[in-house]
Amino acid sequence: MAYKLATILTDVELQFDIDKTVFHGFNEDLKKILIKYEMHSLLNRVFKQGVKKNSPIPPLSSKAKITADKQDQMGLF
Repeated sequence: MAYKLATILTDVELQFDIDKTVFHGFNEDLKKILIKYEMHSLLNRVFKQGVKKNSPIPPLSSKAKITADKQDQMGLF
């Protein structure tokens, strides 16, 4: 039974339309999620323009503020 479960079937018919795989860009819902969870670095890479200074960005969490304040201690690691 294990052999049958581990066998990869290669004769399966698939309905596949290559035209449906064309990438049209990321949508605004993803942008909102990245902003909500403070993933600014990923936001900059995905959307290329990043976050503008006047855009509504939620404030950093208290943990992020503490980390940002202690940049001088990074040399200890």
